[in-house]
Amino acid sequence: MPAIRVVIFESRRRWIAQCLDYDLCTSSAERERLPRQILAQLRAQIALDLKQGLEPFHGLSSAPKRYWEMYRQATCNEVLRLEDESLLSRILTVLLQIDRFSAEVSLALA
Repeated sequence: MPAIRVVIFESRRRWIAQCLDYDLCTSSAERERLPRQILAQLRAQIALDLKQGLEPFHGLSSAPKRYWEMYRQATCNEVLRLEDESLLSRILTVLLQIDRFSAEVSLALA
């Protein structure tokens, strides 16, 4: 899977992670929790799409332009290699017969 770009920013005392390539978003009170939450959301989307017989992320548009601009102007970039080792991941792997999910996520702190 190609790298997935994400912009992270704080809003109303919550940390927001907005995927750019696919319009998916998650939030947390703690910034450190966002990478795992992003991974869980991507994994769930893939499982849902495959269950419906679709290509992963089929029909999802990219994020609105304002998030792309935030990403371009970000002051800090970090690339994480994420692998889903959760029990849910193992169950979905068996039930849906899909490979374990991993992604390279490029995080930009805006």
